[in-house]
Amino acid sequence: MSVIETRNIGSVSVPGSAPKIPFSSRLFGLGSVFGKTLRDSWLGVLVVSALLGAIIILGGSAAAVTYGTPETRLELVTMTRIMPDILRGLYGNPVNVDTLGGFLSWHYGAYFTLLAGLWSILALSSTLAGEARSGSLDLTVTTPRSRHSIALQKVMGHVAAVAVAMAVVAFAAWLAGAAFATLPGDPVAPDAAIAFAVGLGLKALLAGSIAFALAPLLGRGAAAGIAGALMVAGYVVYSYRTVVPAFQSLADATWFSWSSGHVPLAGQSDWSAVAFIALVSAVLLALGVVAFARRDVGVTISVPSPGLPGWLLGVHGPLRRSLGDLLPRALVWGTCLGLYGIVIAGSSRSVADALASAPGLAETVRGFIPGVDITTSAGFLQLAFTELGFVLIGLAAATLIAVRSSDETAGRLELQLTTPLSRARWTIASAAAVWVAIAIVA
Repeated sequence: MSVIETRNIGSVSVPGSAPKIPFSSRLFGLGSVFGKTLRDSWLGVLVVSALLGAIIILGGSAAAVTYGTPETRLELVTMTRIMPDILRGLYGNPVNVDTLGGFLSWHYGAYFTLLAGLWSILALSSTLAGEARSGSLDLTVTTPRSRHSIALQKVMGHVAAVAVAMAVVAFAAWLAGAAFATLPGDPVAPDAAIAFAVGLGLKALLAGSIAFALAPLLGRGAAAGIAGALMVAGYVVYSYRTVVPAFQSLADATWFSWSSGHVPLAGQSDWSAVAFIALVSAVLLALGVVAFARRDVGVTISVPSPGLPGWLLGVHGPLRRSLGDLLPRALVWGTCLGLYGIVIAGSSRSVADALASAPGLAETVRGFIPGVDITTSAGFLQLAFTELGFVLIGLAAATLIAVRSSDETAGRLELQLTTPLSRARWTIASAAAVWVAIAIVA
């Protein structure tokens, strides 16, 4: 318990110094911006670590059941060798897929990177810009702490949160190797699991650092949108660089390309690439700290956008007001997903030509993916777009719902509830607006 030292000035006792806050209390957010940031991140850490850990464990279990014999492993290796480039791009470069770690890295590597990166983007885009918008940051900057210190502690709090989540991921990778190893080479060494988690965490930080550097200038929403678009575009460009030659030069500028040689679960490490990713992340985070320190709190650059028609400006009831808030985001999400679908559909011709020239390969692919005729544009789009599309549409729905839930945390709901409308009507109207926005995205 803290004790406040006092001294007597005349007949009046005044505090001699501020109470000392124990280190354990600072970790829980008392007297420390770092501790508060870490405390506020606990839900994200829990969700991301549980989700990634579950994917690793369930993926290891599926690999043990489906490819648990030398014969099935040989079939898997043969399949990855004859697989067309466009299909190989969906997962990544197959490295030692005859081992459990190699299979996990190849089959789920893109999901690991995208999910961890999206979490980091959402967290770092709002850690300063979100608090500035809600007004809570105004109180923090009135303390004796400098703005550089506040921003730096925010960054370190998120770095610590990522480290905790990646520790869980490393343990899950080691546990999957220990629990589901069926053949020699399947167990995952602790150092390989740690190297995998370090690389994944730094790639997530790189994605988030882009949003952090842009947030003081453009605001939370625009920064998160740009960073997310760069990450998804980088994945698409790198994955389909062999099919679309124009993508090759762009692919070299993505962190997916930089880290392509770092596959520690499959027995390959590239620490120079990991160090380069860490360096780029540090530079971007430093730029974000400087930008926050040099600009007025909450003042951002206005990004030009098309105006909304009058009936969507939110002056004709709760439904139109909610839909007016969500429509720009829904249009952006729908446009980006549509462009991704167009790129995938445009690539189907090369796949059909490759399969037509090799009938044996076509039969092998049909056996590997039963029920989907990949030689048609519709079948290829079903295979190539649906898996990642479900993840992206789910993310879009989550962001749209978050906009509505932020009414309460930002204080806007208090003004809405002063109107002569019931809470039930506000709730139903907000839910209907979310469903309409999701339908627009789809």
